[in-house]
Amino acid sequence: MSSPKIASIVVNYNTGSLLCDCIGALLMGPSELIVVADNSSSDGSMELIKEKFHNEIDTSRLVLRSMVGNLGYGRAINEVSKDLLGFDLFICNPDCVISGDALLELSSFKERTNVAIAGPLIKNSDGEIYPSVRRFPSLAVSAFHAVLGQLWRNNPFSRRYHSIENESVGDDRWISGAAMLISSDLFREVGGFDERYFMFMEDVDLCRRIIAKGYDIGYDREAVAIHYQGRSSSSRPYFVAYMHHRSLLIYSSSTLLGYKALALPLVGVGVVLRFLITIAVTRYRRFLEGRTL
Repeated sequence: MSSPKIASIVVNYNTGSLLCDCIGALLMGPSELIVVADNSSSDGSMELIKEKFHNEIDTSRLVLRSMVGNLGYGRAINEVSKDLLGFDLFICNPDCVISGDALLELSSFKERTNVAIAGPLIKNSDGEIYPSVRRFPSLAVSAFHAVLGQLWRNNPFSRRYHSIENESVGDDRWISGAAMLISSDLFREVGGFDERYFMFMEDVDLCRRIIAKGYDIGYDREAVAIHYQGRSSSSRPYFVAYMHHRSLLIYSSSTLLGYKALALPLVGVGVVLRFLITIAVTRYRRFLEGRTL
């Protein structure tokens, strides 16, 4: 049985030259089609793509789609995925680079393990492993990780949250949307990403809904991607922090049902506290770096 065709989707918003690195790596790999969904970038990144990869655009292997305004991450992917039937979708951040061999390995892993979503091991640009697979935490672990993780990264609750990194397949984890492989049929079956999330948590929510249908999630440590995080978000850290915590509230209200809903007011207070800590830490770091606030 032949492996499914791969179509890669990259959502861009002011990612600069990193987008070229991402697309260049994908073009060297097995993707039959690469679609860039641009959320109204203004930094010239799309012009760079048109100039550098005009041959691939002419042959329609690389397709550029301009969104009407900034739709957010999940909504832009939903929009372009409507036309990608019969593919395995490789969803990839524009500041993420994966080699052709790594994407082939990820596709092979997905087929031989029969998982619904497969994600690679992701490393930061300094070589440190990024926790791209995480356990669905209990309410207590979530609360303590959310607050303590901002001030004490190696606290026991955060270690528990990240303790799944050496396990390859299961129904108790979620995979980062920075790099994930999923069939277009299944993606459509579950309704794609929940468009209430502008950014952040849409990957957690997607994995939760897929697991609820009886599928497993896979983490392939043999496939490695490099994530040059934060290019488009570093220039607007407070907006990003706001959107992150807004998504946390949306996710909490969607998953804390029944008697657990009684905890929502406390969760709301915790999310606001985490947001304030994030803003304070960000301002302090920018001060130390000598940036203008």
